[in-house]
Amino acid sequence: SSVGTFVCLLAKAPEAVSNVPPANKLCRINFLLCMEVFFCCLNLLLTVYNTDILYKTIAFFFFAALSIPSSYAQEKKSYFSEAKMGSPFSIILVSGDSLKAAVLAHEAYALIDSFNTLFSDYDTSSELSRLNAAAGKGKVSISPSLWNMISYSKMAYEKSEGAFDITIGPLSHLWRVARKEKRFPDSLSVNVKRKMVGFYHIRTDSTNREITLPVTGMKLDLGGIAKGYIAQQVIEF
Repeated sequence: SSVGTFVCLLAKAPEAVSNVPPANKLCRINFLLCMEVFFCCLNLLLTVYNTDILYKTIAFFFFAALSIPSSYAQEKKSYFSEAKMGSPFSIILVSGDSLKAAVLAHEAYALIDSFNTLFSDYDTSSELSRLNAAAGKGKVSISPSLWNMISYSKMAYEKSEGAFDITIGPLSHLWRVARKEKRFPDSLSVNVKRKMVGFYHIRTDSTNREITLPVTGMKLDLGGIAKGYIAQQVIEF
């Protein structure tokens, strides 16, 4: 019968969903299973009631409904990359709307730039640079974001038993100059800078969200943790 033909088509229909995105594929397969049961019941009714008009009407709606999942835009990967914080920062978004993906990528890079104005020690106007400039001059009130970053850094310092230390700033700056000038720093300069290093120097006031760098010349360098933190913020964005 014609209904039997429909049932055969339903049996073969899963082949048509092999290139459909997972979410749409599941929707279509569930739909096909329901329709197969429906047409089995319909076949019994049509053996008793030969209603040709009813049959044609139902067949029309069946094929119309079957085509709905195909109308969804297929999801695809969109790749974006920009230079941020001295490194390539790549973003891969999976979306059926490439324009929306581009907008989200633009907003994500704007978020990265906003964090860079807080955490960069290359930018002399950043919040971190202002904190470093106040070393030996008293306490400084800082933003919630910088406070969180220093708090995470303290946890890393403690868990690594001092191996990870953001107060390495004086030494990292010394080696930046050495790399630029293509010469090793002398031992005296290294020893002087080492006396400024040590997370235990930092004084914190969580109530007022204030930080004190008591040793003149102290510098915090967030290069070893800020990028990972910012990447996570972008993922959660």
